[in-house]
Amino acid sequence: MDAGHRLLLLYNLDCYPENFTNPSGVLERLYLGLGHERFVDSVFVFGSRACRYCCLPIHPLADFQSFLDGVRADGPTPPATLAIYYPTMCNGPGAEHPEVDALLAELGRRFRLRLTPSAGTVAVRIAIDGEQPTGRPR
Repeated sequence: MDAGHRLLLLYNLDCYPENFTNPSGVLERLYLGLGHERFVDSVFVFGSRACRYCCLPIHPLADFQSFLDGVRADGPTPPATLAIYYPTMCNGPGAEHPEVDALLAELGRRFRLRLTPSAGTVAVRIAIDGEQPTGRPR
């Protein structure tokens, strides 16, 4: 990830692979790889839980709206600098991920989205192609 670029992960501890018995540790691995400062400055994850075995800098769900307010050309997070990933493996046996689905739905209400090819099958990359006509509160 280049300096100045940001990553929005529509993924959190609500996803099935992050269960207590055999967690994937996706967020922990990313945190350890980037280090605390770079993770906090450039990775945005929203969820109702920030702790499992250890705590991570996961933003509260209530902050997602204000984060999206800043996703604009003249804002703190210009869309051209934001990479968005949505996991394709969040569901598991009898599991749902309502938090992640709600984040994706809100993102789609606000912006015109385009799925772009990604390196693997674990997640889909999403690009913002502009605002929805009624997407941003004025």
